[in-house]
Amino acid sequence: MKTSFIIVILVCFFSLGRAVSGEIGSHEVSPERPIKSLSGFNFGEALTLVLVDPNQKAAATPEERHPWIKLFENGKDINSRDLQSTLDFLKLARSMGRKKIRPDADKAPGLIITFRGIELTPNADSKGYTLKLVGEFNSTEFQLDESQMRNLFAGKLTTWDLTSETSRTTGPIRYIIKTQLKLRLSLENQALKVHSLEGGGSITSVTFTNKETYTSPMVSLGNSQGMGTLYEGRPGVLPKLPTIK
Repeated sequence: MKTSFIIVILVCFFSLGRAVSGEIGSHEVSPERPIKSLSGFNFGEALTLVLVDPNQKAAATPEERHPWIKLFENGKDINSRDLQSTLDFLKLARSMGRKKIRPDADKAPGLIITFRGIELTPNADSKGYTLKLVGEFNSTEFQLDESQMRNLFAGKLTTWDLTSETSRTTGPIRYIIKTQLKLRLSLENQALKVHSLEGGGSITSVTFTNKETYTSPMVSLGNSQGMGTLYEGRPGVLPKLPTIK
């Protein structure tokens, strides 16, 4: 009798153990809930982000808070050659006339480049992205590969090396303007953090008999080794400007 009772207890215990282990197993194989990345955005989304300098005083207008750099400081190139007359011509030749953002600063020697914001649009192949860097008068277009963008959307530190080239002709002279930018950035909590920026460029004048290139001293802003926020980009509305490809 005692033996039969022990056998029944063991059978019940074994059956209960199987039921518990089966329940645990079902939890292990159930699909996990998707976890949104630290960036606050998902790869494949289109983003329009307005760039501002978070260190600017709050009393400044939104446009005055847009980041900017000045190339050819004092109107001279890396060899101290003066090309202010060329810069003055390029200022007058802007597609929309005189600068409306910091016009007084623009009167000083040098060439100001303003960054209103960026537009990131996924390409048709669902891999890479098209970047539009929106300035004061024009937008410049670049291509970013899939790995760069997946890192950015995952909240990882990312570096963009961007190069653009445009030209303008007046009379017998053609001007070729090349701009280079290096941005170190990350996406965190639905905000773009620009940690550092390096910028440079050159102007080449071409005539029938001569070709001369003037290169700007490099501009370096922020700490390329640190993680401070130099500029910040948040969702907003940007003007639709002509695009230079």
